[in-house]
Amino acid sequence: MSKAQALIALVATAVMVDGERRVIAAGQPLPALDAVDTDALLAAKAARIDDGAAATEAAAEGAAPAAKPAAKKAPAKT
Repeated sequence: MSKAQALIALVATAVMVDGERRVIAAGQPLPALDAVDTDALLAAKAARIDDGAAATEAAAEGAAPAAKPAAKKAPAKT
């Protein structure tokens, strides 16, 4: 893996952050890890690459929000 990729935990995962043990819940982003740890988590299917990271960043930088669907009108009474 040549470039650090954002990972999402698929199971509760214990990691060391600033010398402190932390448990990251499933569905939460993992902190930056070295390549060996990243590869091990991906191989064990304990984490996945966050494909939505780029979309989230684009939205945060001012991309237009999705339009709300039009409200459905009630059928006319006869």
